[in-house]
Amino acid sequence: MNRTAESALKRLRQWEAESLNITSRTKDAQGFCTEFDGYRQALVVVAFRITGDIEISRDIVQDVFASLLAAPNDSFRGRSSLKTYLYRIVINRGIDARRRRVRWFGVLERMSREETLWRESTPDANSPENRLLRASLAKMPDKFRIPFLLAESDGMSYNEIADIMKCGINTVRTRIFRCREKLRQEFEKAGYL
Repeated sequence: MNRTAESALKRLRQWEAESLNITSRTKDAQGFCTEFDGYRQALVVVAFRITGDIEISRDIVQDVFASLLAAPNDSFRGRSSLKTYLYRIVINRGIDARRRRVRWFGVLERMSREETLWRESTPDANSPENRLLRASLAKMPDKFRIPFLLAESDGMSYNEIADIMKCGINTVRTRIFRCREKLRQEFEKAGYL
């Protein structure tokens, strides 16, 4: 057998072993629930930052949990960590939910709810600087805002963000840099810098 065939066979066996490991882990519903619960609050926060609605965020996370519990191996192949996989699903569903919501309720209602929830969740959230930050982030495209929030708010490494966003680490660096630059420009225009 040549090296290429040996390498392919080795990768296939490794993938099968990982799939069996995931199957046994996720079939144990109690263990899966415990593992998922470790990420639940962080996932709700990420979904909230995208949707601006805490109830929709909780629903998104619950739907992800239910779909994984019902069919654990339909899409999760173990090629990335469970954390990365969960964040990617929640981010995608959050973006979809926000798009649907914007179509139905309009931008003004979304901004009003987001402002109320931010005010309730942070003691100094009503300061002019924080209002400017939230407004600037809300205007920013998802491809810049999401990596920035994952890095700054959740403390994720650029490698983790790259896995979640399914892009290269240099792309993550560039997007976070551009987000910071746009924020800096907004703060300069407002006279804070």
